Amino acid sequence: MSDSRRASSSGRILPAAFVLLSLFPLAACSDPLDVDLGLGPLLETDKPTYTLTNTGSVIEVNIPFTYENRLQQTVFLERCSGILPPTLERKIGDEWRTAWEPNEYCRSESALALRPGVRWVDTLHLYAHPFGGERKPQFQTSNVAGIHRLQWSHVLRSFNPKQKPFGDPVPERLRISNEFQLNGPRPKAVATWSVEPPSPLPQSRGPASEVLTGPPLFDSGGRTRTCGPVINSHLLYQLSYAGMSRFRGDQNLAL
Repeated sequence: MSDSRRASSSGRILPAAFVLLSLFPLAACSDPLDVDLGLGPLLETDKPTYTLTNTGSVIEVNIPFTYENRLQQTVFLERCSGILPPTLERKIGDEWRTAWEPNEYCRSESALALRPGVRWVDTLHLYAHPFGGERKPQFQTSNVAGIHRLQWSHVLRSFNPKQKPFGDPVPERLRISNEFQLNGPRPKAVATWSVEPPSPLPQSRGPASEVLTGPPLFDSGGRTRTCGPVINSHLLYQLSYAGMSRFRGDQNLAL
């Protein structure tokens, strides 16, 4: 065998001790932000589908979510009178674009430390004023139905109130939620009433039956305008009665 071939062959063989020493620093310096997302995203909503409701002045929906810190380090949730909420992104083709973001009246000057293994549970109350108006927040387009996700830039890997920005966000893959369908908006249900007294509600409905059926006693004694069940307007309901009475000792006091 020639000298050149011997040199080539010997150059590919490394002593076992050298291999172990070279791999040890890699194991010792593993990134604390490495996490297996096979169990699901760290930021996760409670349902795969939500529907917006049109109240007449805004459209809104509640989206419960959790953030589970499965990392090897503490992360920090920015707050200002409460934890700052995530934004909503919509999938357009292969891209994700901001669809809605909340108003932020103040910048965070403190943070909640979320230790490894701890889960944060919260609800995003998403509301938007009519598209194209002057009031904020609002959706970026009038067509809001589609595939969406939450994106939480307020999850930081470090926090220092003496510097700005206060810290760097965790990588995007660690602060985006699962995909979900957003439908709507649908009109808000309007209460109706009839002349006939409502049928008794099941007892399992609890206190709601008292509210729906109205005061059981001391309604309009002469039934001058209504027999008692609450109608749509509570103001008209009060005006429809001649008054209620109560007894205090021997005195009859009109209310």
